[in-house]
Formats: sequence, C-alpha cells, structure tokens
Amino acid sequence: MTQQNMIHHGFHSITFPFSRSDERYILKHFLNTTEGNTFFETEKLAQSLFHMFPWCPSWKWHTTRIFVTKMYPPAHRLDKIALHMTEADRENVLGQLMSAVLDMYTTGYAHRDLHAENIFFHENKVRLIDYSFMERYTGAPPPFWESYDITGAGLPSPYNTQHVCFLKQTFAASVSKTLQASLEDAKIALQKELIKSLTLASVTFHSQGKRHLPSVFRPYSSFILPDLHILPEKAQRNSTRRLQQFGITVDDLENKTLLDLGSHCGGMVFESQKFKPQHSLGVEFDDDKVHIAKKIAAFSHLKNVHFMQADIDHMTIADINKADVVYCLSIVSHLKDADRLYSLLGSVTKQLLLFEGNARTNSSDVKMKLKAAGFKKVTFLGYCDDDAHPAYHCRPLFKAWK
Repeated sequence: MTQQNMIHHGFHSITFPFSRSDERYILKHFLNTTEGNTFFETEKLAQSLFHMFPWCPSWKWHTTRIFVTKMYPPAHRLDKIALHMTEADRENVLGQLMSAVLDMYTTGYAHRDLHAENIFFHENKVRLIDYSFMERYTGAPPPFWESYDITGAGLPSPYNTQHVCFLKQTFAASVSKTLQASLEDAKIALQKELIKSLTLASVTFHSQGKRHLPSVFRPYSSFILPDLHILPEKAQRNSTRRLQQFGITVDDLENKTLLDLGSHCGGMVFESQKFKPQHSLGVEFDDDKVHIAKKIAAFSHLKNVHFMQADIDHMTIADINKADVVYCLSIVSHLKDADRLYSLLGSVTKQLLLFEGNARTNSSDVKMKLKAAGFKKVTFLGYCDDDAHPAYHCRPLFKAWK
C-alpha cells in the first residue's frame, strides 16, 4: 500500500484499494490516535451488530485498527447512480435505505453520517458504509420520524458534519435531494418495504425444533394501525375476526397489560391496540419475526408495545412479568412440552386467557389442564373461522378466567 494508490486520507484513517482473485477490496487503516482508535472500535461494533443485514458490508479480515471489505464500483455510489434511476428505482432505494435506518434505530443506534457519498446501490441492494460516527441513543430515543438520521436531532452532531441527515437539503450530498424525495415519500417507500419483510418473515415457522411452511404465502396476521395495515384479504389469519370470536372488547383490554405468547410478527398485538392496552409484550421464537415486529412498532410510534425473542419451551415466570390478559394462540402443538405450557399460562395470567389450540388439540384435555393450572372458569367457544384456508377452520377456541 503506497501513497500513490491511496483513495482517501482523512483526519483519522487512510483507505487503500487493492485486487485479489479478480475481486476489488478496500483496506481501511485507522490512525493510532485517540479518535482513530475510537472510530475503529465503533466500526467494529457496527460490524458485530449489523453484519447479518444485506445493507452492511461484511468484513473479510481485520486486525488492530485495520479492516478489509469489498469495494463497490464508484459508479454505484448513490450520488452517481441516482442520475440514471427511474422513479421506481428511486422508490426502491429509498425504501431499502429507510429500512436500514430503521434497523439501526430499533437496535438503539443512529448512523450520524447519512448522505449519498456513504451509500451505494450494488446488485439491486442498498449498501451503507462508514460507521465511525455511529452512536447509541441514551434513554428513550425520539420517535423514529424525528430521530437523528431523519432530522438531525436527538443526538450531538459529530465534528463538522452539521447534523447531516435524510432531510438536510442544504447539504450537497443530501439523500432527500439526491433521490428527489420528501419525508412523505420516505414513509410510503418504507411502508412497502416493511410489508415485503413481513411477508418474507411469514414464509416459515418453528415447530418442535423443525421449520414448517404455512398454507399460503402471505403475511400471517392482518392488522390495522394508523400508518400501516395488512388487510384481512391479504393475510392468512384475520385478526379482527379472531378477536370477535373471542368476544374481546375495549372493557377487556383498556389500561390492561397484554402478553402474547407465540406472537409471530405481532399481528394480534397490533390489532389489539385499538382497545388501548396499557402495555403489550409479544414473545416469539424466530428472530426475524421479532425484528420486523419491532420495526413496525417503531414505524408506528407504539411506545408501549415491545417484542422479545425466547423459547417458550424453556421460559419461566422469572423471564417475564405477569399480564392481565394473555394470548396463547395456535402454538400448543408446536411446542415440545405442552404440559409445561399450561403451567406457564397459569403462572403468567392475572385475569384472562385467550387460548387457541391446533387441528388435533383435544378440547376436553385443554379444559382439564387449564383448570389444573389455576383457571377457575374455562369456556369452549367453538372453532376458528378466520383462516384464509377453510381446511384450517378446526382450531378450538377457549376463554379462561382466573
């Protein structure tokens, strides 16, 4: 590596290009200064947090203050490639970029240097580089659409970046200027990207240690939120109808705590927000489902809605707080130890349980086990009729009270 082939010399790092086996790479070497060491550690943290996302370039190799990663063609940098984009291309890039920013936000971080020269569009995917200024929010972050990478507010501006963010039109490499996009454009593009991600996360589910395919390729549950919705005809399960069959009203949930065990991508939790629960928690085995549910909650600014990843087969009351109302919907046959589930339900439910079995669930067995777990009254409501596939209108429904 020589001065002649150096492509960037900053205050805190030097960047060199090189080739190996017909592939182009960059080597970024941080200076041995306080700032150089700090920035390298921040880049290293970003790699550990986000390397699994397609928008985060993976390191090929690293050592003290040095890392190597793939080099993208300069013509694919956003300020260059945007000149040749169609309106549909711009919306695609905008949706992917906003989704990446939301990924960082739901993990608790802001990029803090979001501009067109740090973004590439390569192989139909957004690639976001340079995480040296990334910072974690302390305390409660601002709402997503008011967060630093969107508005430049909520965190200090690093060095001379002058609060560079999506909306900063006065900056030459502003993303909104480069893509000719407004905040409303960003919201619409992100809505579409979230629905795509939600659909992909619904492709398989975990059942007794194996992966299974659903009966239809669409989001699992419908829901309607002010800024995002999945209509019943676009989903496998109709959440509005499910709540109707259980007879749930605002009196059951308003100012109550809600726990959904096996929450999938959060559809029933989101649909239940119309009844104004005080706090909602969804528990789900699959990380991708938890992550998209967190993103939807952040997108919709649902401050009291949370999701966590956990294996219900190993969960105890020590892992979660009791809730006034508990949902346990169509998961019993997917667990390894059903008896353990009934015991857990008895421990975590304060007032009301909504229980849906699976196709082969024995109704008499459910009533007996729920009563043994401490429920004073258990009522069989019939069978579900909300599934897009009529063959699955065979799951028994129960309502149980403490």
